[in-house]
Amino acid sequence: ADGKKQLWVRAIDGNDATPLPGTEEALSPFWSPDSRSIAFGSQGKLKRTELVGGRPQTICDAARLEGGTWNKAGTILFAPTRSGGLFRVSAVGGNPSQVTSVDSSREYAHIYPCFLKDGSHFIFKTVGLNRAQWLVAGSLESKQTKQLITDAAPAVYSSAGWLLFVRNGALVAQQIDSDRLEI
Repeated sequence: ADGKKQLWVRAIDGNDATPLPGTEEALSPFWSPDSRSIAFGSQGKLKRTELVGGRPQTICDAARLEGGTWNKAGTILFAPTRSGGLFRVSAVGGNPSQVTSVDSSREYAHIYPCFLKDGSHFIFKTVGLNRAQWLVAGSLESKQTKQLITDAAPAVYSSAGWLLFVRNGALVAQQIDSDRLEI
């Protein structure tokens, strides 16, 4: 009613939504694996808040969050800006370390990561210098990446083994072999 953007939460089987205190102007929210916390960008920081109360806690700097994902081991993988690579940080805070690097001869951004079922491999959207977009798979244990799909929007992984993404205005489900990182 007052024109402010803020995160709200509502049970899937309920009708009432509740605002989460301290989440004004939140960007790119994403859930913890146990769905008890939400991480988001705000005021140049990556933050997290518990659903049962309390104020958001700052995890690290993130000038303009462009997506994130959180695994069961407590690692957050995120894009801290609109250009550059992906970084990892502990969900309790600390110094981020770079996981992917852009190939500046053909791309400028790695954004919107999403962990696969093992919590080590992930997918992310790459934006090329010519604005082309493609989905790529990577791993926390290796600098190597693998292109999966061209001309795709950011994707999410379902535990049933599907990538969900939008292509040409339609929601698409594509099965992925998360062990071999192949469609």
